[in-house]
Amino acid sequence: KPKRRKRRVSLESYEDETVYAVIDRCPHKSASLSEGLVVKHADEPIPRFQCAYHGWMFDGKTGKCVMVPQSPDSENYGARADIIAVPALIQQGVIYLYPYGGLEEALIKPLPPRLVGFDQQESQGKLMFWVMRDLDVDWTIIIDNFLDPDHGLFAHQVPWLDLGSASQDHHMTVKEKFSAESFILRTIVDHCPKFSSAKETTKSTIRSDVELKKAVTTLNYPSHWVTGAAEVLDGDAIDADDEIANFTPFVECKISPVGTGRSRLILFFTLPFQYPWWLPLPFHVLGQIFLNNFLDDDTHLLATTQKYVLEAEAKSLRTNTKGLGHRSLSVLRSPSDLVFNRLYKFFDESLPRVPNRKDVLLNNYLSASKLPTPPRTQTLDRYKQHTKISPNSLSLVKKCKAIQRLSKVCIAMLATKVIVSTRQMSARGVKGAAACLLMAVISLLTSIKLEEAFHFNFPESRRDRSLAKIDITMGGDGGTISSNRTYLRGAGKACHTADHPSNAAKRVKLEEAEKARLILTTCAISGAAFDLKPSKNSSCSGEDIVVCPYGKLYKREEALELLLRRSQKVNSGDNNNNSDASLGAHIRGMKDLHPVRFYVTMTSSSNGNIGSKNISHNGRGAAAQYTATCPITASDISSGNVPSYVVVRSKNGKNKDKKKGSVTIHDNKEGEEELGPNVISERAIKEMGIEGLQSEYGPFEEKNLIRLAPPRAGGVFEEIQRKWENRMKEERAAKMQKKKDKKRKRGSGHQEDATLKHKTQATAPIALAASASVAASTHPVNESIKSSVAEEARSTVEVRVSQNPVLSTLFSTGKKNQSEKEKGDALFTRNC
Repeated sequence: KPKRRKRRVSLESYEDETVYAVIDRCPHKSASLSEGLVVKHADEPIPRFQCAYHGWMFDGKTGKCVMVPQSPDSENYGARADIIAVPALIQQGVIYLYPYGGLEEALIKPLPPRLVGFDQQESQGKLMFWVMRDLDVDWTIIIDNFLDPDHGLFAHQVPWLDLGSASQDHHMTVKEKFSAESFILRTIVDHCPKFSSAKETTKSTIRSDVELKKAVTTLNYPSHWVTGAAEVLDGDAIDADDEIANFTPFVECKISPVGTGRSRLILFFTLPFQYPWWLPLPFHVLGQIFLNNFLDDDTHLLATTQKYVLEAEAKSLRTNTKGLGHRSLSVLRSPSDLVFNRLYKFFDESLPRVPNRKDVLLNNYLSASKLPTPPRTQTLDRYKQHTKISPNSLSLVKKCKAIQRLSKVCIAMLATKVIVSTRQMSARGVKGAAACLLMAVISLLTSIKLEEAFHFNFPESRRDRSLAKIDITMGGDGGTISSNRTYLRGAGKACHTADHPSNAAKRVKLEEAEKARLILTTCAISGAAFDLKPSKNSSCSGEDIVVCPYGKLYKREEALELLLRRSQKVNSGDNNNNSDASLGAHIRGMKDLHPVRFYVTMTSSSNGNIGSKNISHNGRGAAAQYTATCPITASDISSGNVPSYVVVRSKNGKNKDKKKGSVTIHDNKEGEEELGPNVISERAIKEMGIEGLQSEYGPFEEKNLIRLAPPRAGGVFEEIQRKWENRMKEERAAKMQKKKDKKRKRGSGHQEDATLKHKTQATAPIALAASASVAASTHPVNESIKSSVAEEARSTVEVRVSQNPVLSTLFSTGKKNQSEKEKGDALFTRNC
């Protein structure tokens, strides 16, 4: 058997620096292939991916299924048994994937840009370290941040980042190049301090040789960004894609657009000196800590801007209007902002073509600005964003924890030995034990500090210390910005973040308002928005909408469909009503669903809410928007902030007046649409009163009103539900009582009929006795006459029973000797 090498599925390269990647799904049972093995035979250069569930094996290059252990004799398992292979390559230790096409299409694409610092590290032996980080920030915002040279002096408090800024005396040159495969943007400016020096920088203070050195920043959209310095004679002569000689990179970054609102960065930092070959690890660990701190300086600031930028882009996509994204929010006044005019223009043309981006923005970010910013503990969670995805950092954290446990044990043992055996130990032994104890304490503290560096490590107190480093000559005395933060923020927490107590109640109110708006503008079954476009020759909404007693709105067709499914299940004997759970048990049929007609008005304002306003086109081609309002007070009902009610009307406009027992019929010659709107605000009811509204809506009582979108706070919705349930219980109790009364009346009627029949069939003495008793009923009744009649009836029955053998077997006295009282109490007793 050939030797096989097994390893876990990963993105590690083999000896020939070839990487293979496939979609993480087995076609057999959809299990994850990353839980399986990579199997490589000695005589085969291409490895195979083996599923850990049933052992199916696939070719790593083509994705073809090559073996099924349960049927090994088959040569062709079919195309459905193959997996999707993703073209991949490894370059300078970075793996690139091409998920948008096959291998043939990937081969004709240009290679990714190379890392300049990586080549110089290999050729010149310079020190370069890197860090990988997942950020909850959109990749377009990160590109915007990297191309902005002005923020380095303030956000990062690093003076040398000011060398790439522009000023009125040092203008910036912007180069760009479009092609079918890439977009390259390059900025060139004098490499000299502009604002960081305490003294004013003028042309007279710049040496003549400094003019030859330029700060160059290049973006190869969207994945590669590099900034550094180069000695060039004329910046205008450099094209965007030209290779610059004598270029020294400072910071490089690989940007991976993971998704909308998410990005992965690999940040590289190059130092201009060589390092000993035997000290690579300490520098790498310190470099990761430095770069993580560098990213923490402004990551939370980017998170605060993201909701506004993505909301503006979502609105521009909804209205198909260019220039409403990054460009509409930015006020460009700095000389360095020249580059953003080109970048935002490119964003307007390219971002709508990004796969799946439009759907995500329209579904999640149309009202993003109303939500609070995530707290710093979430946006700067270094353990989740870096440590968990970096094997070296995760291994270092585990080693730190092991060192902490070992140091605690050593400290306990050495302290016990020093305390107990001090008198018995020599002076040298005490010094040695104390030295070991000190080393253990230092190891414990160092490991704790090192572990903390790979967790959340940028609280507000550290932010305040960082802001205090800003040069005070930048504006005034700088004291308000750095030392008096509590005056600006209040109570030590930033009021614009979600961790501030004042935003907790605000977030709850926003969520409640959004729920109320959705109740009024969407169907409670499918969540689809209502079409508020008015019907022809009417100001009411044209779509058939119904409401339940709880105030939930439904599309009439969807509610009717669920009710039909429920009736079919009941007829088939299936009591499981999970399919119509959205209707609820309180809806027994269409009699519990009442029609809703909104009064619709046309408006030109836009608040970014989907469902409350529907867009159509009039004859001129302009967009027309409709809003549900109160026909009396003109309040915006569709916003969900205005309490409103539905006046319940019976079919054909009939309403019963229970007090007078009359029926009022509205004259509807054209049908139900001429009834007009039946949704009014609570303010209209209070101002006009129920009696004042009856002229328009007919006789109705307060219980005929159904409240729409009640606020969740205060238990209003629960109160409505409780009132409706009590009302249903009262109706059921009244129906049961009515049935009992009818049954009682029916039973008394049968008893009278039986008595009359028995009297007609009795013998003459009984008839005479009955007539005598009837005649005596008009006079005072004599007890002796009653007893004689009863005795005669009893004797007659006994004679008839004894003469008939059938009756004698069915009826008997049960006892031979009975008292007169027992005979009177039980005239007929069954023989058991």
